[in-house]
Amino acid sequence: MLKSIGHFERMKKIAWKYYHEEKWERALQTIFIAAGFMYTVNAVQTDREMEILIGKIAASVLPEVKIRDAFSDNVVYYDSFGDIDRGLTYIYLEALISLGFRVCYITFESERSDKLLDRLAELGVGEHFFIKGDSYLQQISSL
Repeated sequence: MLKSIGHFERMKKIAWKYYHEEKWERALQTIFIAAGFMYTVNAVQTDREMEILIGKIAASVLPEVKIRDAFSDNVVYYDSFGDIDRGLTYIYLEALISLGFRVCYITFESERSDKLLDRLAELGVGEHFFIKGDSYLQQISSL
């Protein structure tokens, strides 16, 4: 386990190096690999330093974003798999809507299907958005 943490710390240093060199895509790729590695070995679930780095990259490549009130009745539901019937996605969406939340469902453009759109309509999901782009920077910008 300690060896895994050591690899993770090394990947964080590499990601920061890319950030300082303004190699945004390389930094994001390194973060993705590091996070996936820690998820796989179940060693680290969150990392404040990585969150800060992601925020700095976003601030460097995106126009200023206005944050909405965090205590509204809007919920953004991000589904990295794009399969409404996988895991607890359908149950969560159904519960959120039944509690009166307005849900915006987000997944990747490659996951768009008639079945998905039909299931979202069936649930009453008001908004949906499909992330476009081949690189992390393109995907971030499309959001």
